[in-house]
Amino acid sequence: KPELFREIKERYLTACKGMLKEQEGSAEYHSALANACSRFANKLHAREYDYYPLPGFLSFISSWTERFSCWWHWEDLHVMKEMMLKEAVNEHIKLVKHFPISLDAHASLANAYVMLSGLYIDPRTLDGYDEERWIPADKYTARFAERFRFTAERAIEEFKILSEYAPDDPWVHIQLAYSYH
Repeated sequence: KPELFREIKERYLTACKGMLKEQEGSAEYHSALANACSRFANKLHAREYDYYPLPGFLSFISSWTERFSCWWHWEDLHVMKEMMLKEAVNEHIKLVKHFPISLDAHASLANAYVMLSGLYIDPRTLDGYDEERWIPADKYTARFAERFRFTAERAIEEFKILSEYAPDDPWVHIQLAYSYH
């Protein structure tokens, strides 16, 4: 499966690059590619629960089929989302390398890290957590907590850079506080 997922990612990126009119190295090119990767990952959000839709007359077993669907597919979807979000981070890093003093480039990279860290957060700690929805135990392991912490720290580093460039910008301080929280 890992090879298949890499192939899917590469085919998607190749198709996206073919549609871009901008040249590689431009801010628009890297931003568009990162945005496409983020959108792909967002489209996969919570899809693990609805692989087996039921007709209306079988709705009484829908919670069971959602649980089975999640149990069977969550890891594959997680891997694909992780690959796409990491690719988005890589594109933002390329953007920062080309434009090291751009506030937009650093803000985009920080937001990409926040999105990636959201993939690893313990869902039980989020506002609006649905206790009725089954979550696999592997979603809140020490390994996920470590990855969450690592990516959140990268986001904090970027927000600190932004704070130095724009010390009076309240958005930066709000994002920094959110990241620390």
